[in-house]
Amino acid sequence: MLDFHLSLPKNEGGEANTETKSLKSMAIDSAIVGAIVFFSTWNGSLDLNNLLNAVKGFGLAFFTQLAYYRGLKR
Repeated sequence: MLDFHLSLPKNEGGEANTETKSLKSMAIDSAIVGAIVFFSTWNGSLDLNNLLNAVKGFGLAFFTQLAYYRGLKR
């Protein structure tokens, strides 16, 4: 999600790049997205709503990457 290696052109043989990301790198990228969501909604005090938004951002980013890189959505 944060790296742009899929926007590279096709290989020399004409096949598309079929690299997949590991679950660990997907979780790290999703944690970064969750942190961005948390600090963008943070108003100076720790609130349950901010935490829930961060968890929601993490989950949506993770499942979007899972669907994209593992071929669940075509």
